[in-house]
Amino acid sequence: MVDSTTVLLVFVTLLTAVFIWSRRTYVYWQRRRVKFVQPVHLLGNLKDVLWLRTSFPLLLRDYYFDPLFKDEPVVGIYLFHQPALLIRDLNLLGTILVEDFVSFSTRFSKCDKRVDKLAANSLFFVRNPEWREIRTRLSPVFSSGKIKQMFALMEEVLSLV
Repeated sequence: MVDSTTVLLVFVTLLTAVFIWSRRTYVYWQRRRVKFVQPVHLLGNLKDVLWLRTSFPLLLRDYYFDPLFKDEPVVGIYLFHQPALLIRDLNLLGTILVEDFVSFSTRFSKCDKRVDKLAANSLFFVRNPEWREIRTRLSPVFSSGKIKQMFALMEEVLSLV
C-alpha cells in the first residue's frame, strides 16, 4: 500500500522537474542575447490565445508593434516550449527566405495535405525538399523582366477599379 508521504514526495518531485525543465527552456533567447517576450511556464507566449482573448495573428501583431522592441530587428517568442523568432527587419527577412533558407527550413505552422492541398503546397507551409522544388519553378515567373512586363497590366487593372 502506498502511503500519502510517498504520493506527496512523487508529486513534489514531478512538479520540481517540470519547473526546472521549463525554466531551462525559457532562457533560450536570454542565452543568445535576443530581446524576447517574457513567457508563462508551460504555455509560452500563447496564454491569451489559449484563453481566447485574442487570435494568434493578432498576438503576433501586438508583439511586432510593441514599443519595447521598436529598434530590434528580431524578437524571440515561445510557442509553448518551443522558441521561435519574429523577424521585424525586411532586409533580414529577404536574406532568410532567399539565401539562408536551409538554416530556417523548419516552421511552426503546418497544413494537412489531405484536407487542404492548395495551402499545403504553398511556400509558407511546405518544407524542404518540396520547398526548393516549388521555388525553382516559381523563380522565373518573378524575375525583374517579368515584373516590369506585368507592371503596365497591373496599372491598367488598378485604373479600372
